[in-house]
Amino acid sequence: MKTNIMRTLVLLCFFSISINAHSQDALLSSIIKTVSPIETADLIKKLNIPYNRSLLNSPNKSYSSDFKNALNLGVYSSDLGYANINEQSADALNYLTAVKSTADKINVGEFINVGKILGIAANKDNLNMLLEVTTETFEKMSDYLQQQNRSDLAAMVLVGGYIESFYIMCEVAKKYPNNTELSTRVIEQKLVLEQILQVLKTPQFSNNQDIQRLVYDLNNLDILMAKYKFVGSGEVETTQKTIGDIEVVSISDKNLAPEIAISPADLEAITGVVGEIRKAIIQ
Repeated sequence: MKTNIMRTLVLLCFFSISINAHSQDALLSSIIKTVSPIETADLIKKLNIPYNRSLLNSPNKSYSSDFKNALNLGVYSSDLGYANINEQSADALNYLTAVKSTADKINVGEFINVGKILGIAANKDNLNMLLEVTTETFEKMSDYLQQQNRSDLAAMVLVGGYIESFYIMCEVAKKYPNNTELSTRVIEQKLVLEQILQVLKTPQFSNNQDIQRLVYDLNNLDILMAKYKFVGSGEVETTQKTIGDIEVVSISDKNLAPEIAISPADLEAITGVVGEIRKAIIQ
């Protein structure tokens, strides 16, 4: 069965890496191609799937290494987005606190204006403004990390957010196996994963043992998803729009589709591997 897939390339996404026009950093040239985790949370909400707090990482955890704190800053950012979109104000406050304390540990907490974010989140009709403010926050954080020659931590924030978003998506898809939109989105993560691996395999990270162990785990996930091939007409349409001050570029191909649909066994296997990677990140 063919199904339409649209990949949204958020140039300034929920915790995006901003682009310096003069930078040759491979991270900056590739990271923007990753689908925003906010999009996943928004899809689940639009499908009228109930909010499930048990899927999220505990906001009360504490991590000691910069590597783990950066990864879990991404995790907590995805959890915060999921709680906010589902209008769970108590959980959103807990995850905003977790984001702030985790960011403090890698010296980027100064960029998080808790009061401002809470004020906007309280207005349930102003999701665009919330996206805009959180985008600006994480843009400043990633800019700072890069200026401090800490692009590895900026990359880990992205990976942590991606894995948490993927994990939530897989668990929800398992519970609603007949929802083709969810199962399609699971397969689509193969495209995102390939882009992340391209970033993490650049020479600048080759001597970072923590990142290389993560690459090993992500490679195993990539191998598991390798059977899903994407084909298209080659006729790609690019559109741009602005949400608040956020520029969004969408690239679509009406004929883009996986050659085979995901089976329950494959979904179970993919969920298992994603879950193991996430477990290593949050423990």
